[in-house]
Amino acid sequence: MTKPSWPSCAATWPRSGPTPAAVLVLDASGFPKKGTASCGVARQWCGRLGKLDNCQVGVFAAYVTATGYAPVDRQLYLPEDWADDAARRELTPVPAAVSFQERWRIALTLLERVGHDLPFGWVAGDDEFGRASAFRAQLRLRKRRYVLDVPCNTLIRDLSETPAPGKRWPPWRRVDAWAQAQPSRRWRCDTGAGAKGPKVVRALEAWVQTKDEDGGPGPRERLVVLRTVDREPQVWYTLSNATSAVPLGAVAVGAWAAARDRGDAASGQGRGGVGTVRGAELGRLAPPHDPVAVGPVVSRPGTERS
Repeated sequence: MTKPSWPSCAATWPRSGPTPAAVLVLDASGFPKKGTASCGVARQWCGRLGKLDNCQVGVFAAYVTATGYAPVDRQLYLPEDWADDAARRELTPVPAAVSFQERWRIALTLLERVGHDLPFGWVAGDDEFGRASAFRAQLRLRKRRYVLDVPCNTLIRDLSETPAPGKRWPPWRRVDAWAQAQPSRRWRCDTGAGAKGPKVVRALEAWVQTKDEDGGPGPRERLVVLRTVDREPQVWYTLSNATSAVPLGAVAVGAWAAARDRGDAASGQGRGGVGTVRGAELGRLAPPHDPVAVGPVVSRPGTERS
């Protein structure tokens, strides 16, 4: 196995090499564009700007271990109106085999490609991926363990809660309202390794159900709520399919530290480093008059890129 063919990231490639304990961090990043000719450019959410604007969006995968990180694969997101516009497809040009895919489906494609080359024990991502119950279901089908953020308005029911008289199940509640209602004794402190030293957060854990795409109750999942101890605390709500034998608190803190303290590896939002390289790479993926590229960044044995 060779290092990524992304030269600017060679310095951060894990020193210990690939490991089954690695986390594959998935991220969808937008990059502002002024014109309308670039492939896939549209008015859509741009995290760099924090608003809807004209941009291209790519889905990226980063390989994160205790000793380093590196981007390992990426694919341009083609909005549905672009995919259905024969004239724009011909001008770009977009290969006939490329069709519209939701970003979580692109993430599954990256996961499959990376999995052929690199071992990893966890899949992590922000709430764009965690909110898609179909994505979590596909990860379970593939027997991939995940720790995925979900939005604060996600409806859950705490399976340890006693149902109201005459009710079979506990009530559905927003996860943020549920967390705020929990007694302080239920929270615990966890420490994970961050890029700038240990990170201490308060963690709250429960077995819950969420609603599937069709509105029905989903399978049992582990909810972990992470709250920083800063003066202005930040809160993340995370779902996982890990069994009770796995110390999820430590893993969730590790994934949180990897995805946020090492933001270069996944989000690349204003941190420089890989974020800057990623912007250039997205432009290289699909410049105005080049075909859409979807190949892996990792060079496989015998297929190293020049």
